[in-house]
Amino acid sequence: MAKQPKLYRQTDKRWASKPYRVKGKENSTIGGSGCGPTAAAMLVATFVDSKETPVTACSWAMKHGYKAVGQGTYYTFFEAYFRAHGMKCQQVPGANSYHKRNTSSDKEALAALKAGNYVIACMGPGLWTRGGHFVLAYKYENGKAYINDPASSASARAKNTWDKFSYEAKYYWIIEPPAGKNRKDTKKAAATTKKIVKKAEKKKAYKAIVIAKAGLNVRTGTGINYKKVTALKYKTSITVYETKGNWCRIHKTKNRWACRDYIKKK
Repeated sequence: MAKQPKLYRQTDKRWASKPYRVKGKENSTIGGSGCGPTAAAMLVATFVDSKETPVTACSWAMKHGYKAVGQGTYYTFFEAYFRAHGMKCQQVPGANSYHKRNTSSDKEALAALKAGNYVIACMGPGLWTRGGHFVLAYKYENGKAYINDPASSASARAKNTWDKFSYEAKYYWIIEPPAGKNRKDTKKAAATTKKIVKKAEKKKAYKAIVIAKAGLNVRTGTGINYKKVTALKYKTSITVYETKGNWCRIHKTKNRWACRDYIKKK
């Protein structure tokens, strides 16, 4: 059974007023919008680096383009952030499961908790939020979900029925804890995983060229609803580092994606 990870609050006075924003576009703070990086930092601080905080996690998100203007954090943040810290994370596939019962996503997330993994959930309006909010579930026992909520210490938000929790969850990310009995062991395991992942990414990266004569939009995520950040001209050479469905990440570290229908491998 997974242990309770370190608990951070995004509203902690040490960092609540610190910036978590797209420079020049907004004035948001960690306290108001930093729930995603705060939830993720809890696990990295527990298993990899005790010095990781919501401040460092939010800084990483901003530096790599995962802060969404006027909102919170892009969904693509979690896999990239944990990968950078040597931890395995994957978004559970499937449509938005908000206010639906016993979906395939709910089942996969529950199975992950029972197996000793951790689950970050994006919650919809209800008990946990009026709009959208990321929380970290770390245990399932006797029909209850145990939760680290970055924004609240309310008992009902820290422990509630799985039925209630899953009914208000929209999307899930499963995070595997690194192997080891203590942080020294898990930190070492994470470092090994990081090297393996980096080597694999380098091996699978390939050169390509833009074949869209009208140009190719580059976005902050895997879909046309994500913000356009630039456009590449016809015959521009690029490097593809990762592929998700019909979208390719074309920047080594930043959150930059293009539709693979309009590129061709060299």
